[in-house]
Amino acid sequence: MPGKEETDVDFMTRTSGFCGSSPTKCFPPHNTSRIVRVGVLSWAAHFNLGAYSCPLTRCILYKHERGQVDYDVLLNTFPTSFPFPPLKSLRTRHAEISMESSINHPSAATPRKNVNLFIRYQPPKDANRGQFLPTSYINTEMDDFLAQDNDDNRWLDHEFREPAIAVVISNCNTRSKRVDILTEILKSFPRVFKLGKCFQGDKSSQVLPATLQKCLSLPRRSPMWDKPKECILKHVMFVFSVENSFEYGYITEKMWQPLKMGAIPVYSIGSVHGNRNYLPHPDAALMIEDFESVEQLARYMHQVAKNRTLWFKHAKAWRYLPTAELSMDFFSAVNNSLVTLPCRLCDWWSTDTRED
Repeated sequence: MPGKEETDVDFMTRTSGFCGSSPTKCFPPHNTSRIVRVGVLSWAAHFNLGAYSCPLTRCILYKHERGQVDYDVLLNTFPTSFPFPPLKSLRTRHAEISMESSINHPSAATPRKNVNLFIRYQPPKDANRGQFLPTSYINTEMDDFLAQDNDDNRWLDHEFREPAIAVVISNCNTRSKRVDILTEILKSFPRVFKLGKCFQGDKSSQVLPATLQKCLSLPRRSPMWDKPKECILKHVMFVFSVENSFEYGYITEKMWQPLKMGAIPVYSIGSVHGNRNYLPHPDAALMIEDFESVEQLARYMHQVAKNRTLWFKHAKAWRYLPTAELSMDFFSAVNNSLVTLPCRLCDWWSTDTRED
């Protein structure tokens, strides 16, 4: 788990089907399923590069260089400075992944030329279902959220966490006005650790304790695979998790990473009531809309910080419930996560080109 002194290789192997960099070790001789070569561009290179043993295919992800033509799928990101070239054959597919809100980036919802597959949290306008592969912002497997039979208490208990709220924001000026919301919370709950470009030079943040200072030395791959951030979230009670905009299905790592690390997200759905359904359980977060005022929310946070039973209710109790009592939208988000995406993409290619 992030926060321990593990190697980056350990962190990388949390991708479903990933076998490592060597295809010969991943693909035994008796495996005759189709091999799919996926060239990745831009930040898609943050996925684990190497071999995947998938349900339908043997999948190989590699960093694509301009001019290379030996790929089956070319995976690009939105926005990008590298437009897709014309399709090189009937069996070639171009896929585009976007993690941007279509409210902030309206063009992200518009299909583009030479793109066969759009990977989004929701389908783009005018694209049929065959051109859409859903993905969430989750960067891990289900067992990092739920307690197992041999649970080793990997989520730190109440007494080992800082009674503080952590906040990581790069963009201050957002449609959700989240900095204004945070400011109101801090008037009554002032213990805060502020990180991100938004707070450079801000002197109101508490100094990180030595335990959390060590987190900053861990390697960081990207916002989605962010070991320093997850280490800090592992050691605090609360995380300010308000998104930059409110849109159905737009649930980013701001909620998933605190839940993964055992912290309690302080979240907001704005007027998008359907987003509440993505919580694994109603107790898993403190929803700003459930309180009469931000001041009342802050008072409750003080109660949770002082009361181990209340803290357990929100931080851990739901992890031990039967899965039937948890949200189906949460399970869908985990199944359609970033760690399952490489295999889902390769298997999609196999199905889509079967008649070619």
